Amino acid sequence: MSAVRRPWRARARGLGLGLLILLGLPPLAGCGGGVAPLSVQDPRLPAAARRRVADAEDAVVVARARVAEARAQAGQLRHWRRQVAAEVQLGAATAPLLALADGRLAHAAAQVSLAEAEVAHAQARRSLTYAETAVRHDLRLYALAPLQATVAERLQALQAGRRAVQDARAAAQAQAGAFWQAYHAYVRGGGDTRSFWLVGAAP
Repeated sequence: MSAVRRPWRARARGLGLGLLILLGLPPLAGCGGGVAPLSVQDPRLPAAARRRVADAEDAVVVARARVAEARAQAGQLRHWRRQVAAEVQLGAATAPLLALADGRLAHAAAQVSLAEAEVAHAQARRSLTYAETAVRHDLRLYALAPLQATVAERLQALQAGRRAVQDARAAAQAQAGAFWQAYHAYVRGGGDTRSFWLVGAAP
């Protein structure tokens, strides 16, 4: 197909910034510039495009809520760990309990990092959604490849975060097994467990 018959967007991508301005088109963005948000109320967008934008924005909101939840859980575990260290006396089972508490904290920290990676990935996908929607509906020109690369990079970080959570969970489970083994040995020896149950199990 000849260049004359190609859609204007395909031809415009090869034009310089000055010519774009002369043509009255928004400047190319996406390499160094930011991506302008789109409104779900924008009358220039069809209903399907507005729903896609809304879904991308909702994903960021949900991811941020998960960060807040993960941080709250980590805070509760830090408080419990301090109580255990200060108040619990279980003889030979005390050290395994503290190791379990540290393992639970490491798992909670991995969950916070994962939640933060989810936010970063959702934000990158939202930016890409804005850009793709704007280009598709002739609202603005963007270089999509850098945005797509950012989404891919943040997806890799998200996947690494999921693996880290799995590893931390497995380690904490092993530490739990070691603690309960030591705990039952302590009980069989007539040890007093009241301090442990007064503090309570991990939240």
